[in-house]
Amino acid sequence: MVSFVRALTVFALLCSSTAIGFFLRSQLLDGYTQTGALDSMNLVISFLVTITAIIIGLLINSTKISSTPQKTAGRYSPDS
Repeated sequence: MVSFVRALTVFALLCSSTAIGFFLRSQLLDGYTQTGALDSMNLVISFLVTITAIIIGLLINSTKISSTPQKTAGRYSPDS
């Protein structure tokens, strides 16, 4: 139940930050919403999303490796 509440909290935070982002974008001046500025922002956001995806993938992989028991260790040990 605790994990469900955490997931719901994270989902609510993501939705609220998206709503705040849409609101702020509509309130920005025209100088900040020119094509060059938006292209630069899209490039930075794409870079950050890519790096975040790589880090999450590495974290999932390291958790999977550390939680999986070593089945091959018994095969090669001198006791078996």
